[in-house]
Amino acid sequence: MSSVKWDTEAFIRAWLKHGKSKSWKEFAEKMNKESEAAGAGQLSTADNYKQLHLRCCKIQQVVNKSDYKGVYPRPVRPKVEKKKIADLLKYDKSLHPPSA
Repeated sequence: MSSVKWDTEAFIRAWLKHGKSKSWKEFAEKMNKESEAAGAGQLSTADNYKQLHLRCCKIQQVVNKSDYKGVYPRPVRPKVEKKKIADLLKYDKSLHPPSA
């Protein structure tokens, strides 16, 4: 990851360019390429590009509080269901702790 921050104006321009992508994955991958091209390095893929999602939300929130009431287009980020430990243990006995 680069220590160079992706400039907000360049981020918004990339967002406008790729906001009508067909899926979140496609959008995130295109934004990742834009980030690299801007010299800011790769975006974190952790938790399905959560940082990208949060930055988009923050910028949209600032827009909503201003006189500009438009909405930047972007695909919906799918929610990832986290498996609960109890469910994992219930369905996969190989994950059980060893007996004493």
